[in-house]
Amino acid sequence: MSQTKLRSRALRRLASRTFSTTKPGGRARVSAAGLRYPTLFLLAALAAALIFSLIFGARHKSRAAQERDASRSAAKESRATPGKTSKPGASGHVDAIQTARNLGKAYYEQGKYPEAIAEFQKVAASGRAVAADHLDLGMSLVQANNLDAALGELTTTKQMDAKLTAVDYNLGILYKRELRYPDAEATLKRVVEADPSDPAAWFNLGTVYSAERRLPEALDAHQHVLQMGFGRGQNFYVASLFHTFTILTRLKRPDEAQKVLKIHEQLRDKVPNISLQNPALEGGKYGAIQVPPAEARVASVNAGRVTFADITARLGISLSPAAATRSGDLGRAAASHFGPSVAVGDYDGDGHPDLYVVVPAATNHLFHNHGNGTFTDVTENAGVAGRGGSVAAAFADYDNSGHPSLFVAGLNGITLYRNKGNGAFVDETEKAGLRGKRDELDTRALLFDADDDGFVDLVVTAYTDLNSPRKPSPVFPDDFSGVPSRFYRNNGDGTFTDLTASSGLASAKGRMRGAVFADFNNDGYADLLFVRDDGP
Repeated sequence: MSQTKLRSRALRRLASRTFSTTKPGGRARVSAAGLRYPTLFLLAALAAALIFSLIFGARHKSRAAQERDASRSAAKESRATPGKTSKPGASGHVDAIQTARNLGKAYYEQGKYPEAIAEFQKVAASGRAVAADHLDLGMSLVQANNLDAALGELTTTKQMDAKLTAVDYNLGILYKRELRYPDAEATLKRVVEADPSDPAAWFNLGTVYSAERRLPEALDAHQHVLQMGFGRGQNFYVASLFHTFTILTRLKRPDEAQKVLKIHEQLRDKVPNISLQNPALEGGKYGAIQVPPAEARVASVNAGRVTFADITARLGISLSPAAATRSGDLGRAAASHFGPSVAVGDYDGDGHPDLYVVVPAATNHLFHNHGNGTFTDVTENAGVAGRGGSVAAAFADYDNSGHPSLFVAGLNGITLYRNKGNGAFVDETEKAGLRGKRDELDTRALLFDADDDGFVDLVVTAYTDLNSPRKPSPVFPDDFSGVPSRFYRNNGDGTFTDLTASSGLASAKGRMRGAVFADFNNDGYADLLFVRDDGP
């Protein structure tokens, strides 16, 4: 199999400079002495032109050199301190702004609020911040308990986008922390009026009512969460059960309280402890960091001049054709039906994207990016060669360690290689509760935070069970039936729980080639679109 790496050359047009020796509409004058002494005049003119050229050229060269040196210095600093970004400037630093946004989100989700604040402050100071940037900074300041500064950022957000529901939600959380319960009630009521299906807003409104000793209103708010069911409410559902038990007890309704407590005890272990604490219960969809899209830069590229060049050979990425096409059994032959694939991720945190090449008929390969345009195959040292029959892979920091681990889909289900943070990985598939069914062929591992608890969950798209053909002498794939895809909830402790049945994904049955997630109906929750052999 040949691997091709394409490099884009975007040729920018240089701005031309024009100079004039006369004012618009003016007339050039030549002195009588110039006409009388043409040779002297010519020499003087040439000397003046030469002096002007030297002065302007020196200045132009100095300016270009300064810009070039600054660029090299910034690149050197970025390589020397991976993970950090320079302060975004007013122009030409779109990548730095987006990097700061992404780093801020990562730090926030890991509970590293000072680091998140530092990144979001870079964006706010760039002159290019949008309302969502000030919101993200305000949320980080709330979690760091810097409430005065947080109020300033949230107020700025409100001024920039008064219709942003997330502003009211986070103002409600801030007011609740400041014990300003009437203000918290007013803002959270605006949220549930705008979005009555949000469990986080109803839950926090219920806690505000309880703090105000308005128990009937608190009970009603938590009932809204319970009516959504565990599948939608998740940690808010479990927490509302306990709050409902407490309220019913205080209202001297012991029989009802005991029934609710029994349900709570049955569901308590289905959510991790961390999801029943702050900031998880102050989170939800309106408490999640949203990274604004990067600014479009199409105008700076001349589309007609973009070219590509094959630089695979000098990158150091190579696989033998025999290794890429060899198949020795039905499993690997079936996996090869989907062809090789590539996953991109910075597994060692040096700021350079590395490559994991999936080869269905042979072993997989991890290529380390040196940052100088070359790669080295580090598969053996990293311990991620795979078990054969792989189809696809994805990098994801499932344990919030700061080190992206590797999920590989293929024959016999999912394989999880946990990143140890020292350049090596360890197979923790069974320990994580992800052991797949033998001879099942999976096609993709899709990772996203389905329940907004700060930990990525896993959807596995399954293609077929190779051990159950419909005919004695089967032809792949026509003689094999589809099987259900699976959903695993991240427990937050390095393990996953199979919630396929309760999540409703058991009906996602067919020869699935992949899936994507997005909020297709704009309700604030991630939806799933599966692609089968016969269509989506």
